Amino acid sequence: MQVGKSIASINLSLWATVSAEVKLANDQPRQALAVLEKIPPEDPDAQSPRVLLLQAKALFQMGQAEDGVRVLMQRDAVLRSAKDKAANQRNIYLGLQSTGASLPARPQSSDDTINGWLVLGYITWQQRNNVGALRAALLDWRSVYPNHPAADSLVPELLKEVGILLNYPDRVALLLPLSGRQRATAEAIRDGFLAAHFAQSNLPEQPEVMIYDTSNGAIAAYERALRDGADFVVGPLLKEAVADIMLQPEKVPTLMLNTHPETSFRDEQIFQFALAPEDEARQVAQRAIAEGHHNAIVFTPNSDWGARVLSSFTNELSANGGVVLDAITYTPNLPDYSADIKRLLLLNQGQARHRRINQIIGSNTDYEPRVREDADFIFLIANNKDGGMLRPQLRFYYAGQFMTYATSSIYQPGSDADGDLNGIVFPDSPWILGKISAPAIEAAIDNYWGPAAERRQRFYAMGNDAYRLLPLIYDVDGPITGSINGLTGRLSISPEGLVERRMSWAEIRRGKPYPLAETPELIQDNPDAGLLSQ
Repeated sequence: MQVGKSIASINLSLWATVSAEVKLANDQPRQALAVLEKIPPEDPDAQSPRVLLLQAKALFQMGQAEDGVRVLMQRDAVLRSAKDKAANQRNIYLGLQSTGASLPARPQSSDDTINGWLVLGYITWQQRNNVGALRAALLDWRSVYPNHPAADSLVPELLKEVGILLNYPDRVALLLPLSGRQRATAEAIRDGFLAAHFAQSNLPEQPEVMIYDTSNGAIAAYERALRDGADFVVGPLLKEAVADIMLQPEKVPTLMLNTHPETSFRDEQIFQFALAPEDEARQVAQRAIAEGHHNAIVFTPNSDWGARVLSSFTNELSANGGVVLDAITYTPNLPDYSADIKRLLLLNQGQARHRRINQIIGSNTDYEPRVREDADFIFLIANNKDGGMLRPQLRFYYAGQFMTYATSSIYQPGSDADGDLNGIVFPDSPWILGKISAPAIEAAIDNYWGPAAERRQRFYAMGNDAYRLLPLIYDVDGPITGSINGLTGRLSISPEGLVERRMSWAEIRRGKPYPLAETPELIQDNPDAGLLSQ
């Protein structure tokens, strides 16, 4: 099969489905539908489960929820096994959650089954941050739509997950360094945690929250929390404090707000939650590979942070068939990076060749700089300030042709210099990118923090998610299989007790983050992730 030339009819459906998947991955749902429409109606593949799934995904991406539901109902009719039909219902639900903000409260479809789906999507989206209210809404929905296809399978599954998410500890201790250098960060986490706590209503019992300052020693604060009857601890925050608590002989279930440097260390009572740049670097590598980019060049600061991010990125890229061709370190906070950039782009080699040619021919010929041709993307490891200096200089030296990725450190909410970062693609918390709302925490921040809060949004979100993770972890026997759509990302727990965070994506355009489609995992042939976006 040759792309760009006429395609034999026997290959047309294969070409169309592969092309549609690529366009959906690049947030081009209309183009994906147009490609799928090239499959002739008489072709058996035109109504295949795979094609119908891609059509539905495109419609959901375009915000056409009713049409997306209709296509997946059509898909249900061609599926045979009960397992595939159950997975298809999950696809309908996940598609509705992806368009939740635009769903009507009172749909007017002529098909009552479609109305039931739309109402189910609306109520689960509206009550996603309040588990008690969500349970009540699901029970009401089931009484109104007792004969709906979701009433006997999907909704009971949702209610089961709700039951798990209502299982809070009785007394929760929050350990943070509330004085000293980390005070502002700790206070942001604390306030996000408390905002989530007060946002929950209709719980059988609200947990009691006790707050301890670890500035005079994390061990002392932890031991005091246990004496005061805590049956769950959240914190501490600093790495050295995490290491100290790991060695404590007496523990209750504990959600650390950082990671232990020894990744092989495992204690059944300990869970670790961090906004780790190493995790983001791995997701950058995955995104680059998914978008067809395999050969990276990297610009990284000569710091421990830069080395750790580079190592994680390199390992993940290599594991997925990519390669880091070159990595150049730079010194942060400098005004001129031209020498380092020329080395990264191999412009020096071209200039040297040009000088040698002039020497050989004895003439001064014109020279047009040419960047290296073996790379297909740049990974820029930089904070917002350094990135604002580096990006324009990279473009000046002809690097604008390369796709450029970064971690969330490249974007600082409230910064006035993000126009220099246009074109950079990066992962970040869905709340930062406007893909999810949390009215209770937003109101609390506006009331108590005002404009100063903008630069600490990620830590408010972390505190909020730490609270919402409690029932997922507390009093669970065996592997933790649930997940939540938190403010910091899609959160799940690994067998090692690490909170894994699947982030959202954006591209900086006109100085602002423009949300992109997720690295494609929203709708799958056999989706098995937790359904609730708590």
